[in-house]
Amino acid sequence: MSTTGLAGLAVPFLAKESLAAGGSQMPANSSGTTSAPATGMPPRTSAVRSGKVLPNVQATLAPYSNPLTFQLAAHLLRRTGFGPRYSEVNALVGVSASTAVANMMTTQAAPAPPGNWVYSAPLLDSSKASQTTNQTNMQNFRDWWMGLIYGSAYPPASTAQSALLEKMTLFWENHFVTEFAKVLAPQYLYWKNTMLRQNAFGNFQNIVQAITIDNAMLWYLDGWTSIVGNVNENYAREVMELFTIGPSDPNGNPNYSQTDIENSAKALTGWTLYGFTPSPLGAGAMSQYTPGTYNAALHDTSTKTFLSQTGNFGNTDVINIIFQQTFNSFMGNSTVYNKVALFICKELYGLFIYDNPGEPTSSDYSSYCNPTNPIIQQMAVTFAQNNFSIQAVLQQLLTSQFFFDPSVLGDEIKSPVEFVVSASRQLEVTTLPPDYLYQQSFSITGSNETQLDQPPNVAGFPGYESWINAATLPQRNQFSDGIISGVSTNGTSYSVDTIAFAQLVCNNDATVYNDATQLILACAAFLLPFPLDTDTTDPSTKISALQTALLSGASVSDWSTAYPGAAASIGLMLQLMLKLADYQLA
Repeated sequence: MSTTGLAGLAVPFLAKESLAAGGSQMPANSSGTTSAPATGMPPRTSAVRSGKVLPNVQATLAPYSNPLTFQLAAHLLRRTGFGPRYSEVNALVGVSASTAVANMMTTQAAPAPPGNWVYSAPLLDSSKASQTTNQTNMQNFRDWWMGLIYGSAYPPASTAQSALLEKMTLFWENHFVTEFAKVLAPQYLYWKNTMLRQNAFGNFQNIVQAITIDNAMLWYLDGWTSIVGNVNENYAREVMELFTIGPSDPNGNPNYSQTDIENSAKALTGWTLYGFTPSPLGAGAMSQYTPGTYNAALHDTSTKTFLSQTGNFGNTDVINIIFQQTFNSFMGNSTVYNKVALFICKELYGLFIYDNPGEPTSSDYSSYCNPTNPIIQQMAVTFAQNNFSIQAVLQQLLTSQFFFDPSVLGDEIKSPVEFVVSASRQLEVTTLPPDYLYQQSFSITGSNETQLDQPPNVAGFPGYESWINAATLPQRNQFSDGIISGVSTNGTSYSVDTIAFAQLVCNNDATVYNDATQLILACAAFLLPFPLDTDTTDPSTKISALQTALLSGASVSDWSTAYPGAAASIGLMLQLMLKLADYQLA
């Protein structure tokens, strides 16, 4: 079996058992370090999770009708948020998946903005004062956004955004990439974020129409400079390649030509930044979300042929034509698929199920995240039939028998933001400053990039195994060790109350938290996607190592949370548990 990518790192219990449940052997070095080159990024397509089966794509998308157990409630909340608190998991036990997911997508009022600066005119000049103000406002925006993620909840409330809403907002931001390094106006980035949040479960075609003339996107992909006679092709290319249909269909045929790019770029001309004036340099202030400004004199009115249709097209026409694209007769399947639906459902599958595209030559290729996967195909049909409703396809997927199949548990690797927020929330450290969490997520992303505002390129973060490498894994371990033992930031100390946490996950049952083995199993049932092997007689098992950390040389019969040093011992056990490969998974 392959041990490339994540499997090649010396995470405790991550040797041949890779990301498997119940793996038993410890690697020779379990410190969380590795001798692999720190510069190598794991390949995204070649990982094989030794001992862990692929998602069972023969399972059905029919509704899962049984009440949720604790394990399945935790699974649902891990995948749809950023680490559930124990009380949130308990609140879902016995609830139907259909009810739970519907509650996650209930319409909420927009959160208050990060500051009144969002209503002020962007500062576009290069003066030192403007640069300083923009940097300050951008940090304010990052902290506000991280605070919404950190404070998100199930069920959502007036004081807490839906965790699924925040997950989808972050997903759409990585799909429709912009970055502060180029878009120097925080106002534009805030209003783009607001638009994506408000439409996160809405009509995808409407989102693409909006993002096409969004100020941040017009700036980032140079649409605002594209005028008749001097056309810029950046957005025309990326809206097809990265945002809607991809470069080719599943049969390998190109989805568009260079001529299509050139002609659609002409159709997209005429849009500039809202209220933009070249002299004096400036742009308009916004009291609510406002797109760029259309100037008919700058638009190319010539007749254009785009994806086999001809006319005097504008931006709306381009997007509508893209959404009409279909194909069939693929791999012996005569079903007609909408290209946009198949492309986006593949992305949603990667977010919520498993993000490894697989190798086309493998015999089980259709079990991976690619258009040959029958689950993705069924999702695409639902998406197209429901007029590209994101809510409709999420309701289908997240309440399905397939989603709750045992083969799907633990298939996702936590992103940096997900890791730092989930570790904090799950361990009941709920008052950390958002700027601290942002900086920590920055540290474990690597390469001077962050999920909130600094992607690697226009394609965004590839995710999956690229999240963890020899440089970022020790940073994850350092973060989780720190919040358990205690960290100090801005003059305030934060740490896990390990005794209170032990009592919480044991439902305040002293017979459980005063039993070393039962305490470990209770912590694992909440924190890990897989149940632990219960064999404590084999010193190479995970539970034996965790028990050793907890007991610190004492016998099992001597354990009690009332003994001196019990809090520190629980902390050592939790530090090891969060270093397990299992905890990197959701």
